[in-house]
Amino acid sequence: MKEFAYLKKADFISKLKDNYALLNKPCDEKFLVANDESLNAIIYAPEIDFYIKNTALFSEEKLDKLYEARAICYDYSAELEQYTDIKNEICILYDDEELKNHLISNGFKAVCISEYDFFYGGVGALFIAFSENELSCSYALAKQDFDNLAIINTQNLSKEEITKILEDKCGKVAYTKLISFNDTLCQFENRRSEHCKWCVDACPSVALSADENKILISDIDCISCAKCVSVCPTNALEFNPFTKDGFWQVSKLYEDERILLSDDYSKDFDIKDFLPFHIDFNLLDELYLLHLVNISKKPIAINGEIPEFLAGKITLVNDICKAISNHQAIYINTNLDEIPSETINEFASNESNFRLNKRELFGLKISSMLQGANKGEIKAKNYAKISINESSCTLCASCAGACNTNAILADNKTNSIIFNASLCTSCGYCVSSCAEKDTIFMQNDILELNPASFTHQILARDELFSCLECGKEFATKKSIEKIASILTASFSADITRHYSLYCCADCKAKIQMLKQAQVFDNVDYVGDLSAKLNSFLKDRK
Repeated sequence: MKEFAYLKKADFISKLKDNYALLNKPCDEKFLVANDESLNAIIYAPEIDFYIKNTALFSEEKLDKLYEARAICYDYSAELEQYTDIKNEICILYDDEELKNHLISNGFKAVCISEYDFFYGGVGALFIAFSENELSCSYALAKQDFDNLAIINTQNLSKEEITKILEDKCGKVAYTKLISFNDTLCQFENRRSEHCKWCVDACPSVALSADENKILISDIDCISCAKCVSVCPTNALEFNPFTKDGFWQVSKLYEDERILLSDDYSKDFDIKDFLPFHIDFNLLDELYLLHLVNISKKPIAINGEIPEFLAGKITLVNDICKAISNHQAIYINTNLDEIPSETINEFASNESNFRLNKRELFGLKISSMLQGANKGEIKAKNYAKISINESSCTLCASCAGACNTNAILADNKTNSIIFNASLCTSCGYCVSSCAEKDTIFMQNDILELNPASFTHQILARDELFSCLECGKEFATKKSIEKIASILTASFSADITRHYSLYCCADCKAKIQMLKQAQVFDNVDYVGDLSAKLNSFLKDRK
């Protein structure tokens, strides 16, 4: 089997490499990538004909890149085929006794409900709420479109056609796992308060939903739009058909190329020396956009309908590139003659490790582009500056424990709380997790383009406290002072309890054991503890 097939449409293409099948008409042979839907290929790539038809600067090398890009994407795909059993329970959301009886006679369980309040769930587990009752089914039939794969629009369909559709959808059904989820990176999963859930809000179907502090994924309801992946700030979600590794490998083919992104290959216009890069617009985020600018080192063009979310990401990347280089990096629906063609070295970045978290790699890319310079600040949604009131911070590190992007860390070497602004998604979980009032503050929607914003900087620090009994350092001074301020009034009448406030865990236990053994009846021992404590308290003042 030859890997690539080209169904001949351009007369000037008369010969291709050995791994191509150059065809004058469709055949039964199977291919990996082809330029026409009539061919028996795993992947149909319309950008191939789009390029050939619309460029006056055709090169076989660029044609190879288009085929190779699709093959690489396929090789790095992480799609998994799965199976499930779907019951034959059907709810008809209108009165049609004839259809109901026809379905029953064909082995289905069917009911009609003409009025209902709302529905929820998806394929195989759809719930219809009505008259303070609830009915579960696998599919519902309606005479209108819903954004739910479990509800089938039956307008203009005969009873026989409806039955055939349901027979194909019930029983043992195969579906593809399109989304991978890493809950450790999620800004919603297992948190005590809600801070994200953007993926659920972006999902146009019921593939993603939330139950208290859990993200629920129904793979069978996924419509492969990838909107959830692009809005996720931390790479907790990944699109299996076009993985990060796949994108990175494909992008290598486009080094120094002028890149064109389009959502419609049926349009005809002179694309000059631009080369199409095939990717769903819903997958484009700030990292992918900046990386394409980095590897091209030239402005890139986007032609098509720009979703609101993508428009914001384009603005972010343009603001960064303008601040660093004084050049626009991304042009939207612009005459290609008006887009500069020269190489812009400031667009280059040495960072391309797609194994990293999205936010981490994006920050490293910007830092590399800065080359140590300070380029001011820009407005950047979902970025933030954080500050800490050191006088009230006890360095308990609850803020660091709450942060799952490593923007805030507790540094044991310097006894400090450190912060990397480029990793912060402005979720605010650190603020809500802080035990001290008016201690940690967040300034939203700002990114400073200076080297310090892309490394961890000290927000608060303290010295370690040494146990009065054994001298071991075991906590910060501020944390001990905080505990002592709360408990001294209750403990001051008992010298052993008061003294133990300033002792490590081992010595606290030892003192309690000695107390139980009545050692503290010895006046000299009690006097010794009292002297140590009084001396410490006097020195502290």
